[in-house]
Amino acid sequence: MGYFLFLKNSLKNFNQMGAFVPSSQFLARTMLEGVHLPRAKCVVEFGGGTGAITRHILALLPSHATLIVFEMNKELAAHLKRTITDPRVFVVCDRAERIGHYLKKFGFKKADYIISSLPLAHLRGAVLAHLLSEVVASLHPHGVYIQYQYSLHSFRQVKKVFGKVVLKFELYNFPPAFVYVCHV
Repeated sequence: MGYFLFLKNSLKNFNQMGAFVPSSQFLARTMLEGVHLPRAKCVVEFGGGTGAITRHILALLPSHATLIVFEMNKELAAHLKRTITDPRVFVVCDRAERIGHYLKKFGFKKADYIISSLPLAHLRGAVLAHLLSEVVASLHPHGVYIQYQYSLHSFRQVKKVFGKVVLKFELYNFPPAFVYVCHV
């Protein structure tokens, strides 16, 4: 069900979705490699889609932590709410740039991790710059922003914003993906 729902929505609005199929388990594992979720209180996911990465985050998330999942697509957000009933998860159908508002709403000042599937290559320069500034403002001083992309198109702009960026590559995804692990 989730695969076809994702594909249907991708065909309707590819620029918003950025892919035709959900992320692979291999990409989810690569994104979460080295992430110390047992210490996390608040994790944010941008672009929950049908929950491919969300489920991997939940498997590592401690029982006392909260996962705030942003999904702009109303149909996909409803699917996430229906299929992921974990009390640690809050699905938000809104733009990722509003992260600060939702952190406050759910009782947090900052996020420990922000894990993103947003198609940065489809965002205009000013929109991308605003999103990245909101990410930096919303992360704990030792927080980490993890982003995957299918090209290095946005890498230079991401590198300008973050002090340290580690680049990884996951071949076993369609298409293969680059993973940016960013530290403020």
